[in-house]
Formats: sequence, structure tokens, C-alpha cells
Amino acid sequence: MKKKLIILMVLILGIMVVGCNKAETSEQSEGISQEYKDAMSKGKSNVIEEEYDKAIDYFKLALESKKDDTEAKNLIKQLNLLVEAEDSEEHEAYFFQIEKIDKINDIKTETDVVKDKANEYKKTVLKNIDDSIDSFEEEINYGKYKSAQKDLEDTIEECKKSDSLNEQLDRCNELLKTCKEKKKEAEEQAKKEAEQKQQVASNSRRFILL
Repeated sequence: MKKKLIILMVLILGIMVVGCNKAETSEQSEGISQEYKDAMSKGKSNVIEEEYDKAIDYFKLALESKKDDTEAKNLIKQLNLLVEAEDSEEHEAYFFQIEKIDKINDIKTETDVVKDKANEYKKTVLKNIDDSIDSFEEEINYGKYKSAQKDLEDTIEECKKSDSLNEQLDRCNELLKTCKEKKKEAEEQAKKEAEQKQQVASNSRRFILL
């Protein structure tokens, strides 16, 4: 009877120990999960406030709580690309910026918080490209056909690299067509005027000889 009682007590103690260990493990898991959630939440808030460096730090903190987390890793990748794009604005590297924003949109994430900011910024980049195309049109209007043609051809090659620039590509192609037509007209007019001058000079010499 004593032996049975001892065995029963040992079993009860064993169950209690296992239960305590499970409870501790569960609490630790919940602690890690909450730390991850807090870091991710703060990171997203920083993105909305456009404090990208702080956001990256929080997403890195989330990775410490949940190693190899794809969401945190991809958000960091997106933010690094967005920072690169914005830092390039002063150099007027508009096509480089579009390339970075396209890459951001290609990265899969559960939240679109970084994509939304990138696409919002994209409007500014597209406007800068449109302004550049406006300047090419002015070159054509001022008769600077050679430089306008070169600028348009270079821009067309860049626009072909991104589906985001289809509208700009169409406009450049139309302007290039116009530029070539006007250039041809100007060359023909110049040739005609040269021939007329030559004819006048020839007639003048004949008159003098007479």
C-alpha cells in the first residue's frame, strides 16, 4: 500500500513538473511573439511617418525575436530600395528611381505599407520625367532638332525598361517622329534657300558679264 502511495505521489509530482515546464515554455513563446508584434507595429508606424531608418531598426529587432522571418526581411529590402531611390533625387537619376520602385513592388509582403509610400513617391518621379520630356518638346519648338533627337532617343531606351513608363514612352515616340519630320523640313528648306542663293549669285555674274 505504501509503495502504491509513493508511486502515485511520484506520478503526481511528475505531471506537475511537466505542466510547469509547459507553462514556462508557453509564456516564453508568447513573450517572443509579443516582442515581434510590437517591433513590427512600431516599424510600420515609422514607415507611415517616413522615418525609414527607425523603421529598418525595428524590423531588424523583429528579426531578433523571430529569426529568418520573411515579412521583416522583405520590408527591410523594400525600405533600403526606397531610401536609395529618394537619395538619388538630387542627382536627377529618375530612371534609376523608377527601377528601385519597380523592385519594391515586385517584393511580396503581407502589408503594403512600404509599397504605398514608394508608389506615392513614384508620382513625384514621374512628374520629373514628364517635365524633362516637356523640355525636349521646347527644344523642337526652338529648332534644336539634333539635341532634341538625342535626348528623346536616350529617354526612349530608358522608358522601354519599365512598364511604369509606357505613357512616357508613347509620348517620346510621337515627339521623336515630329522632331525628325521638322528636321527634314528644315534641311530641305535650308537646301532650297542655298540653291536660290546660288542661282541669284549665278544670275548676278551673268549680268555683270553682259
